[in-house]
Amino acid sequence: MTETRSQTALKESILGEIKAALGPRLEEMFSRTENLEVHIAFEKLKQALCAAPVLALPLFDKPFVVETDACGQGIGAVLMQEGHPLAYISRHLKGKQLHLSIYEKELLAVVFVVQKWRHYLLQGHFVIKTDQRSLKYLLEQRLNTPIQQQWLPKLLEFDYEIQYKQGNENLVADALSRVEGAEVLHMAMSVLQIDLLQEIQSSYESDQVLKGIIADLKQNPSAKKYYSWSQEVLRRKSKIVVPENVPLRDKILEWLYCSGAGGHSGRDATYQRVKGLFYWKGMSKDLQSYIRSCNNCQQCKHDNAASPGLIQPLPIPDTIWTDISMDFIDGLPPSYGKSVIFVVVDRLSKAAHFMALSHPYTAASVAQAFLDDVFKLHGFPQSIVSDRDTVFLSDFWKELFSLQGVALNLSSAYHPQSDGQTEVVNRCLETYLRCMCSDRPHLWSKWLPLAEYWYNTSFHTSIQMTPYEAVYGQPPPLHLPYLPGESKVAVVAKCLQERENMILLLKFHLLRAQHRMRQFADQHRTDRNFDIGDYVYVKLQPYRQPLTDRRVKGQPSQSESHHPCNYKSQSDFRRIPCPGVPLKYLTTLNAAFQ
Repeated sequence: MTETRSQTALKESILGEIKAALGPRLEEMFSRTENLEVHIAFEKLKQALCAAPVLALPLFDKPFVVETDACGQGIGAVLMQEGHPLAYISRHLKGKQLHLSIYEKELLAVVFVVQKWRHYLLQGHFVIKTDQRSLKYLLEQRLNTPIQQQWLPKLLEFDYEIQYKQGNENLVADALSRVEGAEVLHMAMSVLQIDLLQEIQSSYESDQVLKGIIADLKQNPSAKKYYSWSQEVLRRKSKIVVPENVPLRDKILEWLYCSGAGGHSGRDATYQRVKGLFYWKGMSKDLQSYIRSCNNCQQCKHDNAASPGLIQPLPIPDTIWTDISMDFIDGLPPSYGKSVIFVVVDRLSKAAHFMALSHPYTAASVAQAFLDDVFKLHGFPQSIVSDRDTVFLSDFWKELFSLQGVALNLSSAYHPQSDGQTEVVNRCLETYLRCMCSDRPHLWSKWLPLAEYWYNTSFHTSIQMTPYEAVYGQPPPLHLPYLPGESKVAVVAKCLQERENMILLLKFHLLRAQHRMRQFADQHRTDRNFDIGDYVYVKLQPYRQPLTDRRVKGQPSQSESHHPCNYKSQSDFRRIPCPGVPLKYLTTLNAAFQ
């Protein structure tokens, strides 16, 4: 009965203020029969206020008033300005908080709401009204209890004044402190969601299980444990029971997940928010399925799952210097007119050639360097793996190698893993030069021939030999003094057989290295496959992209930090694992991402 009177007093206080503001002229209008339309409009106004209390917007040039109250099971408060509510809040007490004294519960209510509405109250002086008279002298009291010593420092940053208000006048806060679970839904829902509760009530007729529970509860209120039937709403542990209605449940999830209050918070946070008001079996699975199908989340959120797609190593070449990779190392300090290193690596033997170039370089100058240092020793390869540098994309470069029957394999944009071998060689070369000539960086070009010899004569764990031995069939010279009796004459057939055995051994070690690499790399990846016609989201990473649909269409661009992370595209080729899926992008995307 006390709770019912509190809720009734909350509504009557709001209507009482309206009636007092209208004054005696209202009674005069109602006494006339010709003002029937006015009377009906006023009744509709009262019904609207009773169904969904309307909150005002804060005005920071006016003082705030906080009214708090506590009862045996919970605390409640209302934030007001000039007598009009701005926000409501209530909280159930748990654990040790249930055994606190009335004074400590009232103090907990003050500390809780001040911390909760800190962004409103920190900017100026505000008033706290409570029905606990002793709290009026809070700042003058001696801190005797651990509760006071723990909570009072949290209020030191605020400019506030505590006033006493009798309990029979503190209607709003008293009602909020006694509200049970999902009963706060009537005050939490905005006018746009006012029909949601009515839809839940009407859906009980279509759910036979809940319909039976409601029938049992009407006959015997204690027939079903944890269930209760009041105000035409079925509750389980004070939470509204939602019938088996998929569109209705999706509407609830949309309200608590996609709205401004939900903020696309994720599975766990949204689950706690939903189960605080509603209950139905399989809520967690429904929520997880709803979040996974949210297009907004897929476009704007970062993917925290393991890297999609298992690693796909490049095929092992058949012979030496038939399949190569190349890249540039630029941004080096000038050294005798050179500032760029052109790196060419054989994918089978791991042998490499380093060529110094001047900047700016062109496709013709790079092709000439390739002919001078690589072609004269090994001829044209069968395939070349490279990134999307402007030189490798130029018509001159494509025409030159297409006439020689060389396949140009370009890696995807922002995906250096496709040419990981050359990237590793670049890192090794940069480390060598940094160690050898860090004190005189302008001499790095003089160290380049020695760096090439050092690299080709170093032992590689992936092939279990040196690149020099893989290419020439003999160990690199050690430059040791000659010892009599060490020279041997090899038979030609034996040399050729050893050469073939060495190639087979080389491929074996490379295959074993690839398996080891895949084993470690796939531990942090997930296998994903796409079929023809599947729509996918393409992540524009790792840099912010200035290209968006708005800019392409001639509309003003927005802040780059607010652009979606992913853009929609469609798989247009045969079904293959994710890392190698070639995609035909929409016309709004840059062709460099294909």
